[in-house]
Amino acid sequence: NPGPLAGLLSAMEWAGEHHPACDRVCIVAVDTPLFPVDLVARLAQAAGPDQQAVVARSGGRRHPTCGLYHCSLAPGLRAFLETGGRKLGLWVDQVGGQPVDFDITDYDPFLNINRPGDLDHPALRALEG
Repeated sequence: NPGPLAGLLSAMEWAGEHHPACDRVCIVAVDTPLFPVDLVARLAQAAGPDQQAVVARSGGRRHPTCGLYHCSLAPGLRAFLETGGRKLGLWVDQVGGQPVDFDITDYDPFLNINRPGDLDHPALRALEG
């Protein structure tokens, strides 16, 4: 199971084929519904013209499934997958991905919602009102 890496590779290749002027893609994990509204802007600012990969970090924990990746990384990512690579964090380390810190205020903006009980988290309850 190639996991999120396959989705990232597909996005990079699709962007390269259909929107060649688009040189980066952003991914966000589906189980992080409270990610910051300025995620892409902050990642893009941190990437600048030279940084190939930037990923969110909160509370000292990296979140490579919430990152901005340069499309030129696609061939190397394909090779990583073809040789059995499956860990996004390992690949991010290999390409020199840099973390971008996001503060934890009332809740971690990269809070994972994976089980039905997680829906009772106070941050999600606040959205109901």
